[in-house]
Amino acid sequence: MPLIASTLRTLGILIGIWAFNSFDVIYMMTEGGPANTSSILVNTVYINAFRFNNRGYSAAVSVVCFVLLSIFALLYVRAKEDDVTYE
Repeated sequence: MPLIASTLRTLGILIGIWAFNSFDVIYMMTEGGPANTSSILVNTVYINAFRFNNRGYSAAVSVVCFVLLSIFALLYVRAKEDDVTYE
């Protein structure tokens, strides 16, 4: 387990980032599902902006998404810096 810990950490961070890219699949299949069970933040942004015409709330949720993705990106960069081995 200690030998693959850095790989698992990197994989976990990348899965968190890629989860924000699954908007098209979720929207085309279920549009958030019954009672928003399969909805993600990006679906919330789209539905509030274009269906309910609530652009202010949608912009606020977009800022939250940006902050979350920035945190994931910083974690990824730090994880890759820790993985560098110097010979």
